[in-house]
Amino acid sequence: MTFSIAAHCTESEEVGIVIASSSICVASRCAFVRTGVRAALTQNVTDPCLGPAVLDAMEQGNGAVNAFAKVISTAHQSQWRQLLAIGRTGAGAICSGEKMLGIHAEAYGKDCVAAGNLLSNERVPGAMVSGFEQAWGPLAEKLLTALEAALDEGVKWGLYGRLVC
Repeated sequence: MTFSIAAHCTESEEVGIVIASSSICVASRCAFVRTGVRAALTQNVTDPCLGPAVLDAMEQGNGAVNAFAKVISTAHQSQWRQLLAIGRTGAGAICSGEKMLGIHAEAYGKDCVAAGNLLSNERVPGAMVSGFEQAWGPLAEKLLTALEAALDEGVKWGLYGRLVC
């Protein structure tokens, strides 16, 4: 199970990512942020080369959607991958390959995108987006609220976990 959200704050211009995974090593291979570009995530049978490639494409002036099209067209086994990105301009983007593992879902929100795989239910990413959009305060607090909302939604439907800060 892995679920994540990438978001930015229009007031502070900060960008951030929160990711949770049942595999202790996965999250360290998934999250990528670049100053002046924004953020990308690669998850589900991860390929850590894809995050920087998406950021490179966005740095060249592509929005997140066009960056995905450019990267996925040459990526190895992209049908197994789940990618998320949020750039400086345009909407965020999510790409979930047709061979994703288990229950997977994605959700788009104001200034954020969320997705997950091997989920207890497909409502988890939507709960992350709702948690983020309803939260107040600095970006870090909004991201933690999103993570808590995802955990709460997952626990309701069988995901056993607890957020400890």
